[in-house]
Amino acid sequence: MHRLEVEHGLGLVLLGFLYVFLHVHLDPKFEPRSSIIIRKMSPVNTTSSKTEQAFSRDMLKHIRPLARNSVVLATSVCGNRVKEALVMLKSAIALSRQKLHLVLMTEDEIIPKLRDPMLGWPPTFMNRVSVEFHPISYPDYVNQTEWRGLYRLCSTHKLFIADILRHIDAVILLDTDVLFLRPPEEFWEHFSRMNKRQMMGLTVETELPGQGWYPRHVRGFPIYRDQGVNGGVWLMNLTKLRSSLWSGRIVKIYQFFKGHIKFGDQDIVSIYFHYYPDDLYLYPCEWNFRTNQCNRLERCSSVERKGVSVLHGIAGAFHKRGQKNKIAYMPIYRTMDEFTLGSSLRSGLLDPMKFWLRRLPSTVWCSQVQDILILGLERFINETET
Repeated sequence: MHRLEVEHGLGLVLLGFLYVFLHVHLDPKFEPRSSIIIRKMSPVNTTSSKTEQAFSRDMLKHIRPLARNSVVLATSVCGNRVKEALVMLKSAIALSRQKLHLVLMTEDEIIPKLRDPMLGWPPTFMNRVSVEFHPISYPDYVNQTEWRGLYRLCSTHKLFIADILRHIDAVILLDTDVLFLRPPEEFWEHFSRMNKRQMMGLTVETELPGQGWYPRHVRGFPIYRDQGVNGGVWLMNLTKLRSSLWSGRIVKIYQFFKGHIKFGDQDIVSIYFHYYPDDLYLYPCEWNFRTNQCNRLERCSSVERKGVSVLHGIAGAFHKRGQKNKIAYMPIYRTMDEFTLGSSLRSGLLDPMKFWLRRLPSTVWCSQVQDILILGLERFINETET
């Protein structure tokens, strides 16, 4: 090659670098509105709901990998659950003091509805948050249409996330209808309490074997300890799940009992842990507190000492309308929804919650335990705010 051709080639390379530099640093459209970093991860051996090209159009240009020592939270967002998901994520970010990595599994048209509000949250919070999106997908060894139609949209694919999130070791998997009232990193500590066999953490559906709504309504299959487990808040050691027979077993359980399964993933895991109880770590009920536990007989003792850490608004408890259906969860959710990140946790969260809870009539369900509902939050604020 002649020297002139080499110099010409180097010149083109330099011009290319100059173009990229000017585009990145001078184009105002390139800068994101916040420091949040969003990453797109392709699922492994799964079937996407859309093509990769269509799904990736809404991704930001900046990419940051999962930071070490991050608390990883995952949720599935479908249909009209966007606002509920944003309030849940805000509760985690508001109370956390550690790096958070959020895994949002959704459909491509929902991405901007989640992304854009988060880009407006204060950089002081979002600098320690990274996000990645995934399509709602299933492994190629199951019938996607059949599994998608089981119970509710977005409910059963969580059973397969060990195969989907192959780059992640462990995750706290959440329904959208939950609120953190203690920092998520405190819940993350429960991973270190699992023994070598335990690969998943859940809490029982009811404290009373054979009693409660769920045990009374399941027919045709056995459930864990005749109590069942609740599928709203999961501790999942994905590395252990991938090295186990988990995926094959849950598929076989579904095939054998599918004529009786009514509540999708919750039925399947309740059956699984009936047969393999040593695989399960039971965490205390304050990390998944539901309306049925306002009944003292169904309440674990630890929540009365420590207060609620995660509030689970099952059966639309955050959104009930009318005095007949009113539940004491509603003012807690509304206050978190209206809370501005960066405001005082005491004056912006705790005080308004107390104000509205104390004005509820005694006939409102769960109003009798209103002090327990916010005790965990109050203790955290007393520990961190002077």
